[in-house]
Amino acid sequence: MSLEVWLNNLLKEFRLKYQELSPSRQKHVQNIEDLTAPCQIEVLWVNKGTYNMQLLIFTHDSDLPDMDIKIHGPYLIREQYDNEFGYFPDIEEIDEIESLIYQERFDDKTSKSIERNFLTYIRQIDSSQESPIINTREMLGSMEERKFLWALHGKIQDINLDKFISLILRDRSEEIAANKSYISKLKEIEAKTINGFGIYVFPPIWIGEIPKFSLKYKIKREIFRELKNFISSIIKEFYKERILIVENDGYFAIGESNKDKAFELINEIVSIIAFKNGLVYSIKKYELSPLQIHVESKEIHGAGYMGKGIELHQLRYKPFSNDIEFKRTIISEQAFIQIIRDAENYTQDEKLSIVFRVFLDSFTHLRNIEYSQSFILSWTIIEQFIEYVWEKMITDLNIQGKRKKKLIKKPNYLTADHKLEILEMKNYIDNNDYDILMKLKTARNKFMHNLKPISKESAELSFNLSKNLMQRMINEII
Repeated sequence: MSLEVWLNNLLKEFRLKYQELSPSRQKHVQNIEDLTAPCQIEVLWVNKGTYNMQLLIFTHDSDLPDMDIKIHGPYLIREQYDNEFGYFPDIEEIDEIESLIYQERFDDKTSKSIERNFLTYIRQIDSSQESPIINTREMLGSMEERKFLWALHGKIQDINLDKFISLILRDRSEEIAANKSYISKLKEIEAKTINGFGIYVFPPIWIGEIPKFSLKYKIKREIFRELKNFISSIIKEFYKERILIVENDGYFAIGESNKDKAFELINEIVSIIAFKNGLVYSIKKYELSPLQIHVESKEIHGAGYMGKGIELHQLRYKPFSNDIEFKRTIISEQAFIQIIRDAENYTQDEKLSIVFRVFLDSFTHLRNIEYSQSFILSWTIIEQFIEYVWEKMITDLNIQGKRKKKLIKKPNYLTADHKLEILEMKNYIDNNDYDILMKLKTARNKFMHNLKPISKESAELSFNLSKNLMQRMINEII
């Protein structure tokens, strides 16, 4: 049967059987399969050897005759070679095809949709097999315009016409009911969800026990199952009155709709991981992706991934490996819960909260071999410690009134250098820390005044000292 005859029969048989349906059943026919009058069909048909590809464009234009069928092709695809592009498919009548796609009766959006589908199918020529199945159904424009496209690898006239029409006009009652039920459940879930943000920490971590395999399982190649089979939401807690969900491959989700606040809260937790375990860097705000959290089940919906998160998420689709412990920092579930508790506890003090985030940035710069940046941030923490101990000494000595105000509130009255000397003499800073501080102060001054680069040794010394001094602050403040 020729293509034109098959399409004529399609329209005629569809309408005969459509009229036999009750009004309620007629409503089941989808817009993308509506062949009622007036209906026009244009076919773009190309082939290469035994391969055929057809695009069928359906319109319901009242200004054109009903059952107006135009067949363009089949156009032969030839393999051509170009020094710049190599081998590529070429069609002698390509200008004719472009005129068809961009004809006046199609708006620009419709023409671009047709062109996109045409190019997609042309690129798939050598990797696709013919099959009497419509692979693509796509609306062209709004529902009211009633324009749509079908595309297939093959010839539509090879499809059994009676079965095809029966499929289009089938009773969809159960499908519609199931769809309504699904939509209802989605709305129910949506009513019980809150907005939040999610992100992966980097470098990769693993929370909880690493799956172990017996020799029997290894023989069965269980170890080569994809990592996603071992992922679960291992932590479902509250952090500062927000729902916090952590999956064991290091994906964090927090029920905070303000991006800046979500960034701050997650970085607080990450800073404690870095402080206790090391080997995690500060998160980047642009990598935070919006998501929803179901408040009852504490399940994540609509999670997205940005930046490094895309790469880390893709690891879920690679085989699980027993050497995971050499590629990730392993943190036990209990230890991680304690990290959350410590983060909430330590960051209640606003200054200490900021210090932890500065520490995390310093660690990140240090690991990225950015020694000057790391050093300056570590020195900032050291200066905060000096101010903290200075105020503690003033309090311990019971200095009051104007004298206390002069010693604490006037920034230029005593320099950090003067305060260090006094604190060392009063035994608020031990001799070893004092010697390190003097050495670091010299490195700091040379960098600030003479732009002498900070060495790896100085950066590491500054970082390690800042960490030790932070621990002292924690022990005394918390």
